Amino acid sequence: MRATSLLSSTALPARTAPAFSAPFFSPRSVVPRDTVIQDYMLSNQYLLAPDTIETTTADLQRAFGLAEAPDISIVKTIMTAKPETLEATLDKIDKTYGSFGNYLRDALKLSDFELTNIRQRLLEP
Repeated sequence: MRATSLLSSTALPARTAPAFSAPFFSPRSVVPRDTVIQDYMLSNQYLLAPDTIETTTADLQRAFGLAEAPDISIVKTIMTAKPETLEATLDKIDKTYGSFGNYLRDALKLSDFELTNIRQRLLEP
């Protein structure tokens, strides 16, 4: 499914896709931008948890074939969700496509069927 590449053309890492995208998939709802950013910032509770940082550090070492694990402070910097990143991404989407819905349909070429499936996955309790 192409939803995994939802953010491939933006500045956001894919690991934040659910936090970033769930409000935009809500049918017929308009979520205030501040609410979206607040929800996005909650990602840090998971992304910066000690066990997540340890796993990510080991994954980076393995993926890049490093003799030593990367410095944890660098990993934390990479993993930290920043509001300005989301703001810049949303601004770029608005400027280029006019709306997030247009971005999903025109840039990502998601069909109504695919969007419905994504909504169901992201918004289920």
